[in-house]
Amino acid sequence: MSNDLKSSNIQIQENLEAAILRYQKSLLTSNMQLIEKCYREVCKIYPPLLHAQEWWNQYHYLYDSHEDFESDYIKIFCNVLSNWKPRSTRKKSRYMDQVNSKTIL
Repeated sequence: MSNDLKSSNIQIQENLEAAILRYQKSLLTSNMQLIEKCYREVCKIYPPLLHAQEWWNQYHYLYDSHEDFESDYIKIFCNVLSNWKPRSTRKKSRYMDQVNSKTIL
């Protein structure tokens, strides 16, 4: 991966993290216009349905229709956004130790 692409990806990630944190702060205000504005900002960087087809392919049998699936998918997306934490504040994953030990071998 070139340095320019890596730098661009890092910038996108930082912009997404900042947008998610603004969205979370807006939820605390109960100001629907601000919440909508912040949500749209997140969606510009990371469209919510970007990976929906992959999930639909895997879990379609659980739903009566694609519309029901998309409705749940968006609810889950919003729930994840509202509870997301930056890496620096997350609890250390016990799975990362397993992954790291396997890559060392």
